[in-house]
Amino acid sequence: MGLAIPLRGGTYHGTNGARLPMEFLLAVTAAAEPGSASARMAAEQTRGIAGDPQSGSVLEALLTKPFRAEAPG
Repeated sequence: MGLAIPLRGGTYHGTNGARLPMEFLLAVTAAAEPGSASARMAAEQTRGIAGDPQSGSVLEALLTKPFRAEAPG
């Protein structure tokens, strides 16, 4: 089953089996704006690699910038 991320002017269709490199996710997250497609994509990818020792770095980056408003206080 794939995932569909709504984008302006279309939809990104990814697959749950394909994972992006951790370094790429960190770079995307560092530049992602709140509510952006890149922030949602990074969050979805990170959800699938929760067992990876480096996933904490991406989660921290997501909660620091693009999902700051949703982060626990």
